[in-house]
Amino acid sequence: MSPILSIEEASHALQEGEIVGVPTETVYGLAANALDETAVKKVFEAKKRPLTHPLICHFPDKDSVARFASFRSPIEEQLSLLWPGALTLLLSHHSKISSIVHAGLPKASFRVPDHPIMLELLRRCNFPLAAPSANLSGCLSPTTASMVIEQLGSRIAGVIDGGACQVGLESTIVNVNENEEIEILRHGGISIEEIERKIEKKISKRPIKEMYATVGRKKRPISSGLQSRHYCPSSPLIVFLSETLPEGWEDTREVQETLQHYNVPVKQCCFLSFGDEYLPIGWGKIAFLSKKKDLQEASRRLFSCLSECCKEGFRLIFAHLLPAEGLGNAMNDRLYRASSHRFLLPS
Repeated sequence: MSPILSIEEASHALQEGEIVGVPTETVYGLAANALDETAVKKVFEAKKRPLTHPLICHFPDKDSVARFASFRSPIEEQLSLLWPGALTLLLSHHSKISSIVHAGLPKASFRVPDHPIMLELLRRCNFPLAAPSANLSGCLSPTTASMVIEQLGSRIAGVIDGGACQVGLESTIVNVNENEEIEILRHGGISIEEIERKIEKKISKRPIKEMYATVGRKKRPISSGLQSRHYCPSSPLIVFLSETLPEGWEDTREVQETLQHYNVPVKQCCFLSFGDEYLPIGWGKIAFLSKKKDLQEASRRLFSCLSECCKEGFRLIFAHLLPAEGLGNAMNDRLYRASSHRFLLPS
């Protein structure tokens, strides 16, 4: 079978219990029939993902979600108005979905994606698709079909090529707790500000108390994307914990000691830039997330830029934080968790 599949070929493979790379507006997913435990296990095996980490289930519309989940509060109903879109909602499930999809937890993760190919595939399959990101566990999420093939290759039946993802970041994961408070478990492709505008309600910024639950004798995360180290490029990523950098930052003691620690000359370093300020002279590559400081453009390019830097052989990647607003919060989360080192530079 060709690594690039048509919707019809992908639908047939999924019905036969195979696993397939699929495009969504966020990142590419690795899909299996969520009702078929044997098929879902193949997803965990291909990704080398722990079985204790729950998956996200994808549906073509809210009505199909309601056949597998309960909306137990008006706020959950309001949040579903953001579908189709880059929002994953934790809901009480009806136990029809394979238990390894939700890791035996009382709530499962549900999403209606906003991508015409994925929606058509879901309608053809007539069953929900469990689909985490189509990468090896902990590695960069793929935003193109070629990135899926590079990481998973012969481990999967193939991938539908839906072009580059329009959002470029995984979905935002939301839970409504017993106090009717909205908890952001993972920042992602829909911002807090956009959610607040849609539901006309402020979201608490208080730390979330329970990110893990005990099932039997084991603790497990209540949703995807909660690992402290994740989304990692193959070359070390160094992140400066500031949106701005001091003049001459590349000559500071901290940067020079980092270069010495990794024994890497500047010609083998890549700088990931938001805007055209703070550009180091003589470095091997400047990878622009967005010269015009557009957060949406930057989110589309984040994972692909990191991937390109690694494929081109750059041994160290440096980046600074983005504005802590809109999609900037999600990108900062990814940079922080993907980094090998992070520090503040003297002002």
